[in-house]
Amino acid sequence: MTRAARRTFHSLRYRNYRLFFGGQIVSQTGSWMQRIALGWFILQLTHSAFDVGVMAFAQFAPYMLFGLFAGVLADRLDARRTVIGTQAAQLVSASALAWIALGGFAEPWMLYTIAFINGTVLVLDVPSRQQLTYRMVGRDDLPNAIALNSTLFNAARIFGPAVAGVVLGATLLVSAPAQ
Repeated sequence: MTRAARRTFHSLRYRNYRLFFGGQIVSQTGSWMQRIALGWFILQLTHSAFDVGVMAFAQFAPYMLFGLFAGVLADRLDARRTVIGTQAAQLVSASALAWIALGGFAEPWMLYTIAFINGTVLVLDVPSRQQLTYRMVGRDDLPNAIALNSTLFNAARIFGPAVAGVVLGATLLVSAPAQ
């Protein structure tokens, strides 16, 4: 491995950060898949572009409402426990969405509520993850860890919707009536 490559992945030398980074690959990709799924689901239920816009508002309104306070709150809470709690909350939210979808009783208000809850959880999750990253790698390797986290997040923004599209396309193919 070249010297530049070693520096690029230098913060991955910390075991806890490696585990965290691997978990974030799954979590961030899944979060973006869920965002796409919620938008598609609302469109299938309502056939309304306006309602898709309301869904986007429900997902991102928590950032406007709580964004200024989340960092202060995250500083007062234990970062590790907060991240575990926010990840568990996202799991519960995804399970609720699956239950509603598979149960066949979804209503738009239910999906908007899930989107708003997800957004609220993420508002607290982001500063807590940043604080936790600092605790795992320290001051010297923090710039490298931030760069890796940013790369991961942006890759998930591309890969998550792409995977969601493939899953949605396969689902539509399987559920389409034979001609």
